[in-house]
Amino acid sequence: MNTWFANLSVTRKLALGFGLVLALTLILASVAWTSMGGLIQRSNWTADINHLSNLLTELRVDRLRYMLDNGDEKMAEVVQKSLASYSNAHADVRSRFRSEENVRLLAQQAEQIELYKQSFNRVSAARKTFGCWRNRPSRSNCTSNPSIAWPRPIARHALLANRWAAWRSRLLPNLRTCTRRCS
Repeated sequence: MNTWFANLSVTRKLALGFGLVLALTLILASVAWTSMGGLIQRSNWTADINHLSNLLTELRVDRLRYMLDNGDEKMAEVVQKSLASYSNAHADVRSRFRSEENVRLLAQQAEQIELYKQSFNRVSAARKTFGCWRNRPSRSNCTSNPSIAWPRPIARHALLANRWAAWRSRLLPNLRTCTRRCS
């Protein structure tokens, strides 16, 4: 090999050296270009998820305002709009992901969104019915929703007793372990 390289003229040696440097520069540039494309794609995905997170925060705030306003119908509409906005953005983001794990997680989240919509609609209907019963002196004027049954006092007390027992059974073991650790 030394004889082959030694027999080359200085011009060809310089051309070969600069050619190798140019080839390595082109390889480095192509690797950097593809890596930058991947980085841009990942940052777009992160921006999409951040946008979903912001919409979810707005939805939570609107839901809390709805709860604090005791089921005001205007706030219910605001929550419905926020929920629709979040659902549309979620569907848009879901179409951009290709990884099986990400698609699976986004599909699970889409199911939870639908369950939340159904639950919120039931809560809104219950609040309307309860508001009608609570605000009118003559409850005979109220049109009740057949899917929402007003519990009888005995059943209501039994329900509260069951909730208290469940809460107490969860709380007492935690308190016992805390007192053992703390003492």
